Amino acid sequence: MAYHFIGIKGTGMAALACILHDEHKEVTGSDIDKYIFTEDGLRARNIPIYSFSPDNIKDNDTVIIGLSFDQTHPEVKAAMDNPTVKTYYYNEYLGILLESYSSICVAGTHGKSTTTGILGQVLSLQDECAYLIGDGHGYMPEHANHFVLESCEFQRHFLAYHPDYAIITN
Repeated sequence: MAYHFIGIKGTGMAALACILHDEHKEVTGSDIDKYIFTEDGLRARNIPIYSFSPDNIKDNDTVIIGLSFDQTHPEVKAAMDNPTVKTYYYNEYLGILLESYSSICVAGTHGKSTTTGILGQVLSLQDECAYLIGDGHGYMPEHANHFVLESCEFQRHFLAYHPDYAIITN
């Protein structure tokens, strides 16, 4: 079973793809052909990035859909029409992933990325800590017990998360 990301160059999507790769999962993704800075971490991990095509959807994959895409997108439609494929929107899958860790979500209007990055680094001095930053950076150490993430309040997406702790910046 592989994980395929529709819109893998999105800031949260790229970070989550890196995290699943760090967990030794097979990860692929699709997006526009134009260079976007978030692909640097994906390419450093040799995660394949394809042009959008319904042919990218394979039987028995888990497909994670970027929040910019609806059911009219050809890849989303192909994934949802395939009964062997499990589909999740980005925030849904991230909410499920968080259940396995002691989690801290950082939300607010300014300083989310900085706060998440600093917190991830400081906590790593005490114990293994994963992080997901909304600039495309994600990291999952082998024996992580904690997960710090920048949570997106746009359209209430963060309601899919049930963290142990929350920080709200303003």
